[in-house]
Amino acid sequence: MATEVIVPKLGMSNEPITLIEWKAKEGDRVEKGSVVLIVETEKIRHDVEAEASGFFHILMEAGKEAPIGSAAALIAETEEELKALQKEGAKEVAAIEAKEAPPAEAPVEVKAVVAATKVVVPKLGMSNEPITLIEWKAKEGDRVEKGSVVLIVETEKIRHDVEAEASGFLHILMEAGKDAPIGSAAGLIVATKEELEALQKGAPPAEAPPVEAEVPAAPKAEGERIKISPVARRMAEEHMIDISKVVGSGPEGRIVKEDIERGIEKKAAAPPVEAAAEMYQGRRVKSTISLTGIRKAIAEHMHRSLSVSAQLTLMGELDVTELVKLRKNLVAQEETLGARITYTDLVVAAVAKLLKEHPQINASLIDNEIKLWEDINVAVAVALEEGLIVPVVRNADQKSLVEVSKKVKTLAKKARERGLASEEVQGGTFTITNLGALGGGYRFETVIINQPESAILGTGGITDRAVVRDGKIVIRPIMTYYFTYDHRVLTGAVAVAFINSLAQLLEAPASLAEGISLI
Repeated sequence: MATEVIVPKLGMSNEPITLIEWKAKEGDRVEKGSVVLIVETEKIRHDVEAEASGFFHILMEAGKEAPIGSAAALIAETEEELKALQKEGAKEVAAIEAKEAPPAEAPVEVKAVVAATKVVVPKLGMSNEPITLIEWKAKEGDRVEKGSVVLIVETEKIRHDVEAEASGFLHILMEAGKDAPIGSAAGLIVATKEELEALQKGAPPAEAPPVEAEVPAAPKAEGERIKISPVARRMAEEHMIDISKVVGSGPEGRIVKEDIERGIEKKAAAPPVEAAAEMYQGRRVKSTISLTGIRKAIAEHMHRSLSVSAQLTLMGELDVTELVKLRKNLVAQEETLGARITYTDLVVAAVAKLLKEHPQINASLIDNEIKLWEDINVAVAVALEEGLIVPVVRNADQKSLVEVSKKVKTLAKKARERGLASEEVQGGTFTITNLGALGGGYRFETVIINQPESAILGTGGITDRAVVRDGKIVIRPIMTYYFTYDHRVLTGAVAVAFINSLAQLLEAPASLAEGISLI
């Protein structure tokens, strides 16, 4: 007998709860105790766990609101039971559609759909988060050839070309700019134009929203709370819909997703007003940049990092007189070495060396366990127009300074050309971000940990500063640093010991050039 996945009651409220994300797909096998659904109220998010092991059958789609106590999904004991549930659900849908739909002009042959080849949203890397469809390279109805690029998708870290698995005519199911679940069909490719036409006829046109009389929103009393679902609130903020002017159609006048969707449609249909600038809550809008693709993923990743870890930042200065001398010596040997050594290369080599001596820094907190990593994989932040991306120098402790330098430059070039493979942005155990390379100068910042790592090192530019040495004021090249660590994993003593070792190494860096004859 199937086990229900129940929409839980969270807190004192009896308001419907929003289904944010399914963590398992239709038909997946799930294990008892695993998280299968994320739900959200206005205050918190909550993980819903499977009450039994079995095969997953989804009843309600993500993004919708569901009554407390209702069944959002079922878990079947066997695959046969799953098929029976899916068949039963299909019959119910067919019965409803048969009652509502007008008589069909001509039957659509099922063969057209059966013969279609899917354009599947790929899984890139370890994440199961939805992937953004950036651009269709072919239009609806275009003929495409097997192996040609038909779609560009994007994750937080990379872009990827999706190729056609067959030759034929393209039928688009999901529009560009939207997020799509991994494994879903973004489009279909059929062999003939007849099959394409059958597919297009088989897709029912979207129902036009009912024409409503303009009802002015009742003025809200000062300080009165506007009732709105979390999903509707996010949509309103993204599309700059003033919720104080939206009439809610939910329980007790609550604004729900459908109300905001109607507001978006009205806003799009409204004729442009050239004379007046766009206003939002009393402010004129100069321009709007959509938070999509890599930019959106980075924003969510950074916010999540601060939400799930206890981050603390140590800041200070390093006297890099000897490091500057070493780098000048190495630059003079650029032709001989076959690489132009940068300060970033030297810091990567130094950190890789020290992570072997301080293994607690090279660790992650995963599922209530602190895992100390055998591999030392140093990620180096690269600035792109959309934000930062962190390609990984794998086994950096096993590489010479010249090898580190060449690898860092190769990865940075590929990052800027959007050519990184998924494995080149995964598996980092520690991250370095060098704002000095961007002309950062003398500054301090609180850099954010790249999850699930436990620490990140930021460095500023090298500037001449007045310092006291042996009771005298002298000018020395000073590099600032900012070291953020997860206090759940590392104690202050461990963090300070690492920074002290880093200072000693960068202030006496000759060992970093091991194997190189210095001039």
